[in-house]
Amino acid sequence: MSDDARVVFADRVELAERVERETRRFVEGFVIELGLCPFAKVPWSEGRVEVRVSGARDEAELLADLDAEMARLKGAPVGELETSLLVHPHVLADFAVYNDFLDLADALLRERGHEGVLQIASFHPDYRFAGAPSDDPANGAPANR
Repeated sequence: MSDDARVVFADRVELAERVERETRRFVEGFVIELGLCPFAKVPWSEGRVEVRVSGARDEAELLADLDAEMARLKGAPVGELETSLLVHPHVLADFAVYNDFLDLADALLRERGHEGVLQIASFHPDYRFAGAPSDDPANGAPANR
């Protein structure tokens, strides 16, 4: 491996580790502490929630990562893995594009026969309810406050 390749690899690993740390901090300090998801605290504290950082650079790659993660969740014993957070720092930064992508994610869930077994719960830093102004506290994300 060339020195340039090592630097790129190290940068990717560092980014993935930072994204995972920030995601964990968000879940603990926002989702769990504020009780936004009543089902999150127990599996989180018992280590049954994993944070997976996707390296996807486009929607097709992200769908492939989502497909693989759903298969992994479906195959894992609930006592070991209950929830997976698939974080994608390189794609879907624009909320409208992200929101449209959720239709593809739900279609994949149905296509794989996971409907009613797995659920996709979505989070985005710029989340906005339809018709609500971006600074409306109901949108929930700390970035919007």
